[in-house]
Amino acid sequence: MIGVWATDEKFEQTPFMPAGTATGTNTVRLGPGGFSVLMEQRSKSTMGPFTGHGVFTWDANGNTYKSIWVDSMTPGMVVETGRKEGANLVFTGEATVMGKKMTIKDVMSDRTAASYTLTSYMNDGSGEKKVMTVKLTKQESPAKK
Repeated sequence: MIGVWATDEKFEQTPFMPAGTATGTNTVRLGPGGFSVLMEQRSKSTMGPFTGHGVFTWDANGNTYKSIWVDSMTPGMVVETGRKEGANLVFTGEATVMGKKMTIKDVMSDRTAASYTLTSYMNDGSGEKKVMTVKLTKQESPAKK
């Protein structure tokens, strides 16, 4: 995951946001001591600019991944627990969106060294619905001088 990734984002129509697209950059680096991964997302869409910050780590005691996410669109923090499911990495948790409690699921699939797909789902009690798909493509490192 370490590196700079171009993002191509597609948003589904939901009660919380209109359908649309965005492009951006996801910059990922190792955290303190190399025990975590820090992620900075910056995107632009028809709704305007977006920024987000994520921290991923391995919880050896729980034998799971942990994720924390904050961004410029939603107050509060999303905390998720992740596990490998086949070739996918699946994170689940809860969030409050516009005052309504939701279960969330984020699926990292089609993972290679050069790209992967992040698909996000939410369930407000009426059934799980896809809300976003992000295709991430690794950018080449600049040549060292």
